[in-house]
Amino acid sequence: MDDRDDYRRLFDGELDPRLQFAERVVGVRIAGKAVAYPLPLLMERRVVADVGGGQPIVVLWTPGARSALDQPRIDESRDVGAFAVFDPEVDGERLQFTPDPDDPLMFRDRRSGSVWNIFGQALSGPLAGTRLTPIVHGTHLWFAWAAFQPDTAIRE
Repeated sequence: MDDRDDYRRLFDGELDPRLQFAERVVGVRIAGKAVAYPLPLLMERRVVADVGGGQPIVVLWTPGARSALDQPRIDESRDVGAFAVFDPEVDGERLQFTPDPDDPLMFRDRRSGSVWNIFGQALSGPLAGTRLTPIVHGTHLWFAWAAFQPDTAIRE
């Protein structure tokens, strides 16, 4: 499992107990404000709309990517999925995204009903061809993110 105790040897410092040592998080830092989105939250909701450092963001998660740390063979590892973070505004309007009920790899915006992929591109609907602006983020193990961003907020 990704949170095995032997990964603790990678870190020599004060542990932040707010999450499990090696919990996967998506970390975002905007305008000096750090936020962590834990994997269980993203797996449950698939879409998290938020404001970070005054910037509207949307964090997306899709299934289908396996952990490289979980098992000796990646094809036997657990599915940790893929993550992406975007500015949800298009032409001055903030879109509201939901998981597509017909396809676990896609998303829909409530306003137009357009279908979007994890890369922030509308594939069909009135906004087809539109691309969201990506937000710099990283996928980290909690101990590493918290070591460099000790003031981080955690979304639940």
